[in-house]
Formats: sequence, C-alpha cells, structure tokens
Amino acid sequence: MREYPRHKTDYPGVWFIEGKTLPNKRTKTTLETEKIYYIAYRKEGGKLIEEKAGRQFSDNMTPAKASEIRALRKKGKQDSNTERRAKRKDSIVLNTNRPTIKFLFTKYIEYKGDSLKGIRTDKSRFTNHLEGSLGKLTPEEIDSFTVKRLEKSIDQKHTSGSTRNVLELLRRIINFGVKNKLCSPLDFVIELPKVESERIEVLTDEQFKGLSEAWNEYPDKHIVNLHKVIAWTGMRPSEPCSLKW
Repeated sequence: MREYPRHKTDYPGVWFIEGKTLPNKRTKTTLETEKIYYIAYRKEGGKLIEEKAGRQFSDNMTPAKASEIRALRKKGKQDSNTERRAKRKDSIVLNTNRPTIKFLFTKYIEYKGDSLKGIRTDKSRFTNHLEGSLGKLTPEEIDSFTVKRLEKSIDQKHTSGSTRNVLELLRRIINFGVKNKLCSPLDFVIELPKVESERIEVLTDEQFKGLSEAWNEYPDKHIVNLHKVIAWTGMRPSEPCSLKW
C-alpha cells in the first residue's frame, strides 16, 4: 500500500495527507487533489487509535472539525470508525435474521413448497394486505390494536370473507414460526370474523328446463360441456379449468 506524506496541522493529533478527490458522480473522473484528515488518540487505558476523520471537499472537513471529532472519540462520546463498522455489521446480521412477518412468510413458502394448496392465493393476499402494513414487524411488535387496524382497513374495500382469509393467513404464518422456533408467539388471540354461509339457490323444474334448452341451442359444445360438469358436480367455476384430461 502506498505511503502518503503526513502534513501536520495546528491541532494536536490531527494531520492530513493529499489524495485524489472522489470521482465525479456524473463523469466518473477525478480532476484535483484534496486534503484527507486523520486523527490519533487513546481512550482511557487503551491502545493508540489512528483513523480517518473525513475529506476536505466531500465531507467539508477542516482541522478544527477533525479536532472536535478527536475529542469526542477520546472521551468515549463517539464511536471510532472500527466500532461503527462493527455495529453496522451486527445490525445487518440482526436485520437479516430478524423474524419479521415477511421473513416468516418466505420460510413458510419455502417449507410448504408446491404441496401448499392455494399457494398463489396466499402469495396474493400477503402482497396485497400484509406485506405493506406488517411485513417489517415481528410477532413481538404486533399487538391486538395493530390487527384491528388491519381488519378495519380490509373491511373498507373487501368482504368479511376476504378479511377472515387474510387474518387466517397471518395466524398461519405466525403459528408456523412458533412451531419451528423462529419467533415468539403472540400474547393475544387473533379472532377471525364470522362469515355468513352463502345460500345456494336450487333451480326449479321450469328453470332447469330453460337451462337445458339453452345448452342444446348454444353453438360451442365445449362451453356447454364445461357448464354441465359444473352443474352436475357442484364444482366452482374455476375448478374444471384446472383439470388435466
């Protein structure tokens, strides 16, 4: 590594070297040199620490400002560069493994994989209703008021059935995390709203006769057969489309 000459300043423990300016963000070129200030100090009973305080232009650093930084770090009121890097690294590791709802849902999908029935629906519900509001929170950070706010926001634009499905997914995600020791359980119970059962209308003989006539007259027999499968089996309209013949 190249050694640069040290230039003293009027402040004890503060010096600078002359180096190239940081590249221009637009042109990516460096056209001039600038002073790069360093400080040296010892914390109580500690070893000598020498580290960069900042750059003349990009950090607006001066000998006086560098001296102030040195005084703060010497008294332990400000972390050294090494300490700040260590804390930043610890923070990244902590956030990476933090059991947020998004983290738990990702693990849940990885674990269940293709065996999970309705995986596409669950992903859609999570993206539309949970990721934005609760995705960055851990179960420990979620209280009953947070869930009530979520329930209310979904109720404003969707049916009670949709609200129930989203809350059930949230409960399922957290239960998965607790079961696999990825997170702590909630300290309250997520109550699912009651949904009134849909009434099924049974066709009268006259109505069924009219339906049969419509089948006979409809030109696309593929569609007719599809409707007959739905009528005779009670399948949902989307289910026959996923059948493999």
